[in-house]
Amino acid sequence: MFLIFTLGRKDVLATGDYGLRTGLKILDNLEELPKPKEFQARAEIWKPFRSVAGWYLWRNVDIRAVKP
Repeated sequence: MFLIFTLGRKDVLATGDYGLRTGLKILDNLEELPKPKEFQARAEIWKPFRSVAGWYLWRNVDIRAVKP
């Protein structure tokens, strides 16, 4: 979070983060959480804006949590 919000880095992605992995699970309609290495491979297409992609993954989880 420090790298993203304080230093303004646009290409940071915590592949072990549970929330981000859950967001990718929802996005790709997976049956189980992707492993960090699978997550990293999938995230290569988002370079150099993986921080932005991570924000969208988090929002995806937030929206799902609010829906009944």
